[in-house]
Amino acid sequence: MTTQSNNALTWVLWSVVACTVAVRLAVLDPQTLHTDEALYSAYSLYIARTGDLFLTHWNGFTPDKHPLFFWAVALAIKVFGSSDLAFRLINIGADALSAALVVSIAAQCGGIAAGLFAGCLYAISTLGAFYGATVFIDPFSIALGLLGLALVYSRRTTAAGILLGLSVTTKLFGAIYIPVALVIAFHRGGISAIINLATTCFGVIVMMLGLPILLNTFSDSSSFINEGMKNQNFGISSPEEWLSRVSHLFKLAGFLFESPTSLILFFAGIISAAIGVRKMTAELRDLLLSIGFVSLLYVGGLIIISSPVYDRYFLYLLPILSIAAGIGAANIARKIHIVTVRRAAITIVALALLMGGFQSIKKLSDGDPWIGSRSASAIYGGYVQLCYWLRHNSGDLRVWNHSLSWHLYYCLQGSAAQPAWFPGAKVVTNYREPALLALSKLDDPRIVEDIREDGWTVELLSEFGGMRGIDLWLYQIRPGNN
Repeated sequence: MTTQSNNALTWVLWSVVACTVAVRLAVLDPQTLHTDEALYSAYSLYIARTGDLFLTHWNGFTPDKHPLFFWAVALAIKVFGSSDLAFRLINIGADALSAALVVSIAAQCGGIAAGLFAGCLYAISTLGAFYGATVFIDPFSIALGLLGLALVYSRRTTAAGILLGLSVTTKLFGAIYIPVALVIAFHRGGISAIINLATTCFGVIVMMLGLPILLNTFSDSSSFINEGMKNQNFGISSPEEWLSRVSHLFKLAGFLFESPTSLILFFAGIISAAIGVRKMTAELRDLLLSIGFVSLLYVGGLIIISSPVYDRYFLYLLPILSIAAGIGAANIARKIHIVTVRRAAITIVALALLMGGFQSIKKLSDGDPWIGSRSASAIYGGYVQLCYWLRHNSGDLRVWNHSLSWHLYYCLQGSAAQPAWFPGAKVVTNYREPALLALSKLDDPRIVEDIREDGWTVELLSEFGGMRGIDLWLYQIRPGNN
């Protein structure tokens, strides 16, 4: 590329990164965590506090994921403190890096226009927006895989193999990028590059998975692989389930993009790339064919496996499909032979993508979307503040809770406060000691009156909530005089 082209690409790259971060922060509810996010935050807090990297002495739900991501979040906690934003900083940075890599890879394959279109699609994807700033493992794994792809283009196959191996280690779905990387490696360095990439990647996976198993074996604790196998029902689902699974995946596909402009450009780009693939260079043709192949294989695998298929699994497809669509859209733009008109059209489409996509996502976030941290299982805003209050103000009191049992159990690990689940008011009143009572909006508010009728003094201490209002109430309860 010329100096002028490099400057233009730099502007495109940084603009897309800025838009990606802005969209994620605009829809972020910093006071709402999914149950899994709360668990991963607890793991990371424990590692940051104790230095127990493999959670060998963790007293709670045994980890079923490799702790690599938890190490990264623990590092952020060490540097920035234990705040709800600190938990998310790693993935915000990882997602910004992914946006830059999507632009870079697409531009290297199809020109600056391809990088711009691909980056814009990635920035304003609905799924990407609602997961990019979460404490889920997926954005971190995806960034490692994309960085591996970018390094293959630079003929750094050893470094690429390391990162691809780390991506798979972090989460198995990162393996989707390995076939694409092998195709790129072949064109960039031949068979020797493939062998180097494959052996390095395999070696990293074996080392990263084997070391924790050995440590857990010698410490008489269960490895995360054993726990993962227990928690996942691996195998093939029955054919009767496939139809409903296909319907579910089509529903998720509809949430890849929300605005009409982005949908039109995405599908037009994919179709253009498919139609024009025979006229492309061998390297670009094989790249697009490998993306198509792994995408179909990935979706097919999600259909037939018996394990649950979550919406965030589609995130692994988003960057490579954005790259393919960006390349195809750039091919359409090249049909405009007048350079000035073509550049103006590309700029107008990109601005329409970003503005329309941002407005659509913001409108969706003002409602109650079922994706990301605001899915149906993420219903408690403010429990991070509740946990902070309990850790610093409750002493060693027992904290009775019902619907909050998962959240409080994890976020109060290592605290003097004692989370305790109750099925009904009698369990609380039979304890006969001063305690705290944490209720959520899902609990029956009559529990307070039931406890009072049993002769207890119940005093509201504080309320906690998020963007959607007050969700949690904390009471102090003491035995009465009767």
